[in-house]
Amino acid sequence: MNWIRRNYVATIIIWLFLTIVSVVTLPDISALIRQKGQVTLPATSESFQAYKLNKQMQIGENSSSVVIVYHKESKLNQEDQRKINERVKQLARQKKNYQVNKITSALNGKEVAKQVISRNQQTELVNVDVEKTANFDHQAQRIKRLLKVEGLQTYVTSDTLLADEFSNTTEEGIKKTEVIAIIFIFIVLVLVFRSLIIPLVSLLNVGIAMIISLSLVMNLAKYFNFPISDFTQVFLVIILFGIGTDYNILLYDKFKEELANSNQYQAINVVKASAGRTILYSGLSVFIGFAALSFAKFSFYRSAVSCSVGVLVLLAVLLTLNYFFMAVLGRKLFWPSHNFKVQQSSQF
Repeated sequence: MNWIRRNYVATIIIWLFLTIVSVVTLPDISALIRQKGQVTLPATSESFQAYKLNKQMQIGENSSSVVIVYHKESKLNQEDQRKINERVKQLARQKKNYQVNKITSALNGKEVAKQVISRNQQTELVNVDVEKTANFDHQAQRIKRLLKVEGLQTYVTSDTLLADEFSNTTEEGIKKTEVIAIIFIFIVLVLVFRSLIIPLVSLLNVGIAMIISLSLVMNLAKYFNFPISDFTQVFLVIILFGIGTDYNILLYDKFKEELANSNQYQAINVVKASAGRTILYSGLSVFIGFAALSFAKFSFYRSAVSCSVGVLVLLAVLLTLNYFFMAVLGRKLFWPSHNFKVQQSSQF
């Protein structure tokens, strides 16, 4: 117990403290990604130049377009057009209440009408420039309700709404990914070690690394414009749970092998010198690979640099916290298995 106290008590205290700090200081990920995580093309690309020109033509930087779409399975008749125009005029009279800067519709003239009404005359668009605020989605839905015409299918869309919907969908996907990853990893570790304790310890280690990495990356993005995207969290989940489980298998496999002929303290020293060193070199090569993406011009690829931060945190956790559990639990790590004899690798 003195050996554990002398070598590893500080380790568990430090990682628990860092985990609590990470949870407390974690920014609002959704808001941060909407603000700084949108995927952009290189500044030299033609699409980006066109985007800049489009922004310059808009009324202001805080303006965003909302498109109301009217659709009917048959042609829009004069009565339908009259109802649409009435709704548009009503919105024009209440522009201030709805924070509207400009409305573009068939009322702007024949040339504009040709652009906003489809050739088959089944669909018509009304473009509304709205002041961009924190409750932009609520504004868009208010405008849709005002412009809704009975008898016509009415939809609302915009770049901002699509980006928000994409972020929300991605967040839901991340939650599913995390659950699937945890279940799959737990099953794999149980099959490999015939133990119920190791999967829990392994997931705890990787989970701590995940929380600290995510908080660190998001705070770097918030205060130092570190590159992030909608996929940053997905990247971290996949990479950390993937290689973290792989490295844990290597560590615990070597630890189990050494326990056959020694106590846990001697086994830990051997694990550090062999498997620990292998994992360090392997992890550093992964770190270098992801860090190299910082030179990419496409922001989507550059956002994967977050994985380099995650890998460094993961290595620090696995090569310290794992040894604490090895020292405290020893052979109990592999419960209910009691077979510590060196076995040949399974062909399966």
